[in-house]
Amino acid sequence: MKCPYCKEEILQDAVKCKHCGEWLIQQKVLKENIKKVHAKQHDSYQAFTAIALLLPLVGFILGIIYLTKHSLLERKLGEHTITMSVVGTILSYVILGAFDRSLF
Repeated sequence: MKCPYCKEEILQDAVKCKHCGEWLIQQKVLKENIKKVHAKQHDSYQAFTAIALLLPLVGFILGIIYLTKHSLLERKLGEHTITMSVVGTILSYVILGAFDRSLF
């Protein structure tokens, strides 16, 4: 593993870089916290999922807005909303395509 500050080789379990003296524990804690944040933890998760699936364009716009927020949880919700908008768009085309074929 390399130190994120001086790029020298350090031990995987290092808490402080032996070359530059920078503390590394804050970076490890931050990375662990990022992994623990999920869009499902947001209060509006279900509402945003429903909007994105039923009205994909609105969901996509909401997703972009939430990607610009400072909170990591809100950015995760934005990513999820955009993903569900794409899924909603694909499902709409599949369902409408099947419906159009059944009429003829």
